[in-house]
Amino acid sequence: MKTLFKKWVARTPYFFRACNARGLLLSIVALSPFNAYANTPSPSDNKHVLYINSYHQGYAWSDDIEKGLRDTFAAARGTIEVSTIYLDSQRYTQEALTALTADMVALKKNEKLIDLIVVSDAPAIEFALDNQAYLFSRKPIVATSIGDYPSIEKTSDSSITGISALADYKAPIDLALSLHPNTQSIVFAGSKKAQHNQRLLDTIQVDVIPRLSDYAVKTLVDEPLSSLQSTLDAQPSNTLVFLLSDTFLINAELDGLNSATYSPAETARIVSSMTNLPVYSYWHAHLGHGIIGGQFATGFSQGKAAAQLAVSLLENQFLTGSISTEDYPFKPAPAALFFDAEVTAKHGISTASLPNGARIINPPTPIWQVYKTEVLVTLIVVFALISAVLGFFLLTRRQNDTIHHISDENSELNHALDVNKETLDIVEHQLEEVTTVDPLTGLSNDKHFNNMLDKELKRATRYKTSLTLLLLTFDDYSDFVGVYGESNAEKQLAKMGKMIATSCQRSSDLLAYRGKGSFAIILPHTKCDNALIVCEKLHDQLKKEALPFDQSQTGMMTISIGVSSMEGNEQNVFPDSMLSLSKAMCEEAQKYGGNVTRSALISTDIAPNTSQ
Repeated sequence: MKTLFKKWVARTPYFFRACNARGLLLSIVALSPFNAYANTPSPSDNKHVLYINSYHQGYAWSDDIEKGLRDTFAAARGTIEVSTIYLDSQRYTQEALTALTADMVALKKNEKLIDLIVVSDAPAIEFALDNQAYLFSRKPIVATSIGDYPSIEKTSDSSITGISALADYKAPIDLALSLHPNTQSIVFAGSKKAQHNQRLLDTIQVDVIPRLSDYAVKTLVDEPLSSLQSTLDAQPSNTLVFLLSDTFLINAELDGLNSATYSPAETARIVSSMTNLPVYSYWHAHLGHGIIGGQFATGFSQGKAAAQLAVSLLENQFLTGSISTEDYPFKPAPAALFFDAEVTAKHGISTASLPNGARIINPPTPIWQVYKTEVLVTLIVVFALISAVLGFFLLTRRQNDTIHHISDENSELNHALDVNKETLDIVEHQLEEVTTVDPLTGLSNDKHFNNMLDKELKRATRYKTSLTLLLLTFDDYSDFVGVYGESNAEKQLAKMGKMIATSCQRSSDLLAYRGKGSFAIILPHTKCDNALIVCEKLHDQLKKEALPFDQSQTGMMTISIGVSSMEGNEQNVFPDSMLSLSKAMCEEAQKYGGNVTRSALISTDIAPNTSQ
């Protein structure tokens, strides 16, 4: 009502205002109950929320928080306008910049326009608390993602509330132990390089590890990659690994690389490729990069929960005329279980055994969806063929007056059938090219092998990591085919493929059948010495299988293995070069009599090694 009165005063001529002012004032007094109601903000009044983001646009975590905020505000009753300040503290940490940001906010003089402040992550929380009296006097603050700033939950300031950090760190461990009931030991890999990682590590050491007295527990803190590899290799097979750090710092002196920090995705990929042990994590950014899963509080869920709390406070302002956080204590961060279906299947965990409500990524794709394009093309071709036959039938019935016409139509039909058969052959050939699996052995085929060798070489060259290529050849394969027949030879090759697959179980290894009794294995992050251990396992396993071959020197089937390795410092290594070296080593092993391994480094002139 006051707003309407001001507009009327501004727009009405002075004389008219003077004549009508007394009557208008009397009307206002008479309508005083309605006037009191009009002074109360309506649900449709615009609300203004200032969001202070610790980082910058493009930083996935805080981008998800902001998306959760905006989506929730957009769905709320009334209009909630959101303004965002980016502190950019991930890239710039100067205190002078923070002070300038505060002065910039003060210059805008928009304190009265702001109804509520939302802050995410430690830098924004510190900024809001340090400048609260200066910029946001008596304005409520909703904090989220406060894992690096635990003391805020204990503050006595009644103007602050928010979403607290996840406190139940043992629940994911209990879940992992239920999925792996034979577990005897647990390895925690953590870091003190960042405050949020150190806090999680301290919490695990103080609150969780003492409750795991039934298990052998090992904690690795800021372990160099080389040492981490050897430690994980030394663990028994019934061990669980938990990542406590979202990123690992490269140790320039011990790892032989420039000082830098791995991204969360790179950290998860590297650790999971180091070991065949089940790897779990406390960081959502690791999901989809080799870990089984874990219990995570995502950025989107943090932002959504903070926005819901803010909406409740704004609605409370509508009902009471003021905003107070006294009846709004800190709420726990919403967390959910996430699992990677591809990795759980690798470790023998069925999705049916996972808890209800768990979110699954990389679910198995139905075969009809994988080949839906090919199926659609085939249906179109079949439909076209049926249409052609039906058309021909109708045409011949109308033109059956002479045998000559019938003969001509039959010729056209035969031609159409030939054309459609050629089309079907082309489609079948395209289907064969699309698949990456060899139908005989169930391993990758030669085309997929060539593509992956090129990709792994580029990755190894870029990150300065080691890579080894194994070529395995069935000794005297042509003689075996001549004696036992091609059908029996294929059966033995299928058995050999299964044997090789059981000996190489890392998710990063690629096994392929290249035809004519030849196999190939790509071993990322593997040096020549470790590859020779794999070769020795293959020889031993084949010896245990004792597949009969009377014409061989041993009376059993044997293989020759050629090994080529790059140690991580090579430049411009091409797939053909590595493949040629492995092939040369394999031929050298066959000349030696077969049933042996020959190896060489691709960047040196060291004489090849021989192992039985």
